[in-house]
Amino acid sequence: MHIKHTLLAGFVLCAYLVTSTAVFAQSTTDSLVDEIKKKQEAITKSLNAKTSESEAALGAQKQQLSARQQELKQVEEQISSYEKELEGLHDQISTLTNQLALIENAIVITQLKIRAVLIQIAEKEQDIVENTENVDVAQVAVENQKDILRTFMSLLFKQDMLYFSKDEALSGDASLYLGSSSITTVLTRKRYLETLQRAGTHMLEDFKDIGTLLSVQRTQLANDQKKLVSLKDQLAYEERHLDEQKQTKSYLLTETQGKEENYQNLLEESRREQDNITLEVEQMQTNIKDIEARIRAYQVTSLGSSSLSAAEIEQRKKVLESLGTTADGKLGLSWPVEPKRGLSAYFQDPTYQSVFGVAHSAIDIPTPQGTEIKAPADGYVTKVKDAGMGYSYIIVAHTGGVMTLYGHVSEIWVKAGDYVARGQGIGKSGAQPGTKGAGWMTTGAHLHFEVFQDGKHVNPLLYLDNSVLPKK
Repeated sequence: MHIKHTLLAGFVLCAYLVTSTAVFAQSTTDSLVDEIKKKQEAITKSLNAKTSESEAALGAQKQQLSARQQELKQVEEQISSYEKELEGLHDQISTLTNQLALIENAIVITQLKIRAVLIQIAEKEQDIVENTENVDVAQVAVENQKDILRTFMSLLFKQDMLYFSKDEALSGDASLYLGSSSITTVLTRKRYLETLQRAGTHMLEDFKDIGTLLSVQRTQLANDQKKLVSLKDQLAYEERHLDEQKQTKSYLLTETQGKEENYQNLLEESRREQDNITLEVEQMQTNIKDIEARIRAYQVTSLGSSSLSAAEIEQRKKVLESLGTTADGKLGLSWPVEPKRGLSAYFQDPTYQSVFGVAHSAIDIPTPQGTEIKAPADGYVTKVKDAGMGYSYIIVAHTGGVMTLYGHVSEIWVKAGDYVARGQGIGKSGAQPGTKGAGWMTTGAHLHFEVFQDGKHVNPLLYLDNSVLPKK
């Protein structure tokens, strides 16, 4: 119920009470009756003025909001259009001209995203102004309703003293019927008591309703303020992202001097780096047994430090031995990011081979830039490479001879030697062209995910729950 309507309902009941009581004892209750009437009139006048002012401001705000929503829709349509164009460049990244076009396209998308966030910030600031006014009105309504209740209780006390003798008050309702009063007086008093009871009950209910409305308004205001902080954080992120893209474009032009030959050398260097990573993983394999032993020891130690009984700990150890295994005995991995949009490139994808000139020994999982990457199983971080604007990655060793690699990461939260538990955040995804950690062999935001079994590349889908992939 609207605050104004709730108050007016209370005022009607008060007026009914005033009329009823005034019939019985005009001389005694006149001052309190007048006081209630004055309070009603003052509150109604103030509330009407405040409501009219708010409604006028709200009308102008609604027009602004409609214009902003229309602009936001247009911006989102432009973003969608540019993203489709970006996808069209996927197979044309092998030249400097196309790479620059890709970065330019990404810059435009980021600029549009900044505009979209600014529109949303303006909308949320408008919501906060409106909800702040609602909270103010509700607070005033609560205080006014308290005041009326106090006056009502005073009137109730006065009437009780006037109409009932001390003996009658102590003897309860029976005195209404057993005393010396006439039947007319008894019935009048009974109706009077019922009137007081109904009025008091409804006034208390109205007070509770207004209090609930105030609580709702305050909660909404707090949520709006949190959302505004989140939007401002998003704006700061997009602005940093834009700076990185511009820096990368400048860096690329400086490194290549605008020459195709120099760009091809950069691509070749990226290909060699992919080969070197594979060699590194093969070398790490010599220590895999030691790493696995450390993982098991860590798991058991963490159980030992718990409050579980010896029998429960032993049972947990057995569970750990079989935790996360697939039907054919492989280590079962959780998805490092949710594959809500499926996969953009599969293991040994022939399209990738034709575009970049190297085999794609991974799966590419499309996900927004800056998505949290979660460890798919317990393990130790064995390698971290922060290449600045180049190709950045993380390698984690697990049990069962398994290692995992996460490529194009934009943020790294771990270091070599760190123990990570299944589901723990280890960094953020990237791969948006022209951003930190993306390198040159990428066409859009995604996580590049590799799995090694005993030092050799294997299809990650053999270790993941494929049922969560979107149906084609």
